[in-house]
Amino acid sequence: MIKAATEHRHTEDEGQVHRCEFTAGQVFRSLSFPKTVDATKAKAEYQNGMLNITVPIAPEARAKRVDIKAA
Repeated sequence: MIKAATEHRHTEDEGQVHRCEFTAGQVFRSLSFPKTVDATKAKAEYQNGMLNITVPIAPEARAKRVDIKAA
């Protein structure tokens, strides 16, 4: 789940008229991955208006051999 808040602030100068079309609000996105990922190692970088998220694939659970003793 990605959650972001946007806001825009501007100052009002006397004698000048400004038109502002920026809005404030919140954005929510939910992503699903084709494989299990390790969310504890996720990294996010925001640069030039682009959000890059890097999440490594989690190591696969491996089968473990268990010896069975007869009673």
